[in-house]
Amino acid sequence: MNAYWKTQNEIIKGVIHSILVMIDGGDELADNYLLDLIDKETQKSLLTGISLHEEFYGYLLDNEDDE
Repeated sequence: MNAYWKTQNEIIKGVIHSILVMIDGGDELADNYLLDLIDKETQKSLLTGISLHEEFYGYLLDNEDDE
């Protein structure tokens, strides 16, 4: 992998993680804005009993190639 691709990949992962932290209510924006993700079919919250930002990095660790 080239350095540009690695840098771009890390930036994208960081942005996604930051968005998930905001949705989880783990940053200062949560004081003003609360977001919830609702499953369209079941009408249940996807945030119940889960931390999306932690699950995201867990998923990456489980599925990333060691190139």
